[in-house]
Amino acid sequence: MGSARFLRQLWSAGLLITVLASFGFGPRAAADGTESDTDVPVVIGATVCFVVHRPQGEMTPKQRVERVHYVFAKYLGADEGTFTTVALGRHGSAGVAIYLNGDHVITVTPDDADLTRSKSCASVAWYWKKALEDAFEATHVRQEAPPK
Repeated sequence: MGSARFLRQLWSAGLLITVLASFGFGPRAAADGTESDTDVPVVIGATVCFVVHRPQGEMTPKQRVERVHYVFAKYLGADEGTFTTVALGRHGSAGVAIYLNGDHVITVTPDDADLTRSKSCASVAWYWKKALEDAFEATHVRQEAPPK
């Protein structure tokens, strides 16, 4: 029963990605035809969580999103996912890091907050964390208890 649900979710995610790509809702292509490294959506299963627009240090937006996917894949079969945040700098002025079961997922930077016209990194982090929690709940595979 659990594997059928997983296959349906996997099929739905593939269908969503195909539809979005066919209508041009994926990352924008540059004029020379190469894939743009800005405006990269975080898509987990069938859920579009948020869009990463800015780099963080040496990491491009695309690399930041790849990190999210890497950590989610690591905990796909976990019994539970606990998301936490850590403010960086004074009251989060340097950003807010989001963790899943202790592994760094993504950091909301001041540039991310400015772009959304938010007052703080913490408010953007709250939204991103909530979106990631919802996506995790909808997509992670739970081990079913064997029948007694």
